[in-house]
Amino acid sequence: MTEDHARKQPAFGYVDEETAKGTREMFGAMARGMLVLLVALLVLGVGIGWRVAGMPGVWAALLGAGLAAAFTLTTVVLGQVTADKPIWVASGALLGGWVAKVVILFAVMLIVRGQDFYDRFVLFGVVVVAIIGTTAIEVREAMRARVPYTAPRPSGEQHQPPADQ
Repeated sequence: MTEDHARKQPAFGYVDEETAKGTREMFGAMARGMLVLLVALLVLGVGIGWRVAGMPGVWAALLGAGLAAAFTLTTVVLGQVTADKPIWVASGALLGGWVAKVVILFAVMLIVRGQDFYDRFVLFGVVVVAIIGTTAIEVREAMRARVPYTAPRPSGEQHQPPADQ
């Protein structure tokens, strides 16, 4: 089997252009929705934070929106970068990115633990709204996406059953 032929075989992770294009469009739509959500989180979070807790509420809203931006936009970037890669590469990148983000989140929470410059309740509210909002956007765009589940064989290629041993 030639190297070129091996690259085109699904077992080796061949991704056709239609699948890559659909995946990129899906993550692009997610990015647009998430940017709108992040702006709304920032504006509403700062406004509500100011009314509820003063300056600590503003800092909490900024911290929550920043964490939400880091989490959501990292996922979108990883999805765009790995759109034309085999599913095991894309899944590994997304899972590795998720683990890295959780480590960063714990580090940030350890750093700000016990500090009084932010309001914990406003931060919690912004993060909860961000989680629910981004999950809704991701599900909506994944359901709307036109990404094929299987790729047809390139024209002229015949299925070769495995040789009996």
